[in-house]
Amino acid sequence: MHDEEALYKISEVARAAKLTVRALRHADILRLQQIRAQRELGFGLEAIKAQLDAPDYDMRLALETQRASLTELVEETHAMIAAIDRSLAALADEVSPLDLASIFDGFDPAAHEVEVEARWGQTDAFAESTRRTAAYDERDWREIKGEGDAILADFAARLAAGDPPDADAVLALAERYRLHIDARYYPCSREMHAQVAELYVEDPRFTATFDAVRPGLAHFVADAVRINALARGD
Repeated sequence: MHDEEALYKISEVARAAKLTVRALRHADILRLQQIRAQRELGFGLEAIKAQLDAPDYDMRLALETQRASLTELVEETHAMIAAIDRSLAALADEVSPLDLASIFDGFDPAAHEVEVEARWGQTDAFAESTRRTAAYDERDWREIKGEGDAILADFAARLAAGDPPDADAVLALAERYRLHIDARYYPCSREMHAQVAELYVEDPRFTATFDAVRPGLAHFVADAVRINALARGD
């Protein structure tokens, strides 16, 4: 249909209704606006038509009510979007691999997974350690790192003071170290702790980590752990 034909028909309707074309167009726009607003609020077309055609229909009141309802709907939508964003952020944290090397000052426990699994993969201790550590987040790992650092610092202080590895204070530290492993990783008997301590001196990566705190610390801690296992037993 040509614009002239459409305008002509609108003009005819306007004359019949004793309205200007502009007023008629305005009425059409308001009605269309009402329809769209009601549709956004979930009303069906039949219900909207009945409402618009009702003799007591108040256009201003309808517009004010719709505006309030749509404003509430917008606020609810923004709240839902914010909740979804929080969920997405939480999922991203869960699936993003932790950079354990940065937490442990360059020593990456994950780099030893193959050797650890080869040595203890069939044990209950390995299964329990895997279960526990899978649930740790960055804050947990930093707490664990802090506890371990404090223990090694105390070992280093005993070494610097000239204490032998079988001194009571040093053996107490060995026991504290075992309990740290027991609480954070897996049930660790003194015998198992002695086996783990072999890595401190056999694996140069472990040795370097211990000796970075104080030269000779790896052998000092390993000796104390072995002596503690022999002296106290299980």
